[in-house]
Amino acid sequence: MKRQVAVLGSGPAGLLAAHAATIWGFEAHIISATTEPSKLYGAQYLHEAIPEIPHSAPVEISVELRGTVNDYREKVYGADYKGPVSPAVLQGGHFGWDIRQAYNWLWDTYGNEIYDFRFNPVSFADFAKTQAVYYDYIFSSIPLVQVCGDVTHEFFSQHVYAIGDAQELGIECPVRTEPNMIRHDGTKDTSWYRASNIFGHGTAEWPAQRKKPPIAGLAVVTKPLSTNCTCGPNIIRIGRYGQWKKGVLAHTAFEQVDRIMRGTGVQDALF
Repeated sequence: MKRQVAVLGSGPAGLLAAHAATIWGFEAHIISATTEPSKLYGAQYLHEAIPEIPHSAPVEISVELRGTVNDYREKVYGADYKGPVSPAVLQGGHFGWDIRQAYNWLWDTYGNEIYDFRFNPVSFADFAKTQAVYYDYIFSSIPLVQVCGDVTHEFFSQHVYAIGDAQELGIECPVRTEPNMIRHDGTKDTSWYRASNIFGHGTAEWPAQRKKPPIAGLAVVTKPLSTNCTCGPNIIRIGRYGQWKKGVLAHTAFEQVDRIMRGTGVQDALF
């Protein structure tokens, strides 16, 4: 009998997890609140190429910082935050791969395997309890805050204002950098803290702790930092929102599942 995994969520992280499991010979059952592809707005990209996905050539992405790392940290998160920030991690240049091209391929490949179901805290807990006997692994990219069933669990996050190119909505980011550039700005003279232009898609972000800029189309975005939630302990969390953890990139869902399939990293992945 073919081994099976369940993947909860059909965004990039979920489909990358299903792809990794499939490569290892598992049958992936994808369960999602929607049977339509996720909308990818603004300057998103993959930091690594994914095996067996027909990527086009990567681009070299430049990273620039105006001001200091500490100024940037305080501008975005406030004086009390002492954790890592992207300009300290993404220094210099690196390569990027087109996440839209990859996600389209993943959807074409696995989209017909998606089961339509919306989880809530009760159904999530029930699934974790009852379905583990049927699956070798259960992976979830569902935002953890949506399926947490314990009001004592804490979720730490940062709210920002953001706007990203969304041609189908008639929205264009008003702050443009050079092509394939990420510019961080920790100075007081500039209201935004990060602007990007990757594969022709622009994004700009402003600290929510300051006054909202008078720009049409701005959205309030919640960026996960950390949590102490332990709901569904036998469900392996993937993706930034699934883990509710800062610094998790899209491609790491593939790497996490691939590592587990190699027989390592299961305990690290559980919490």
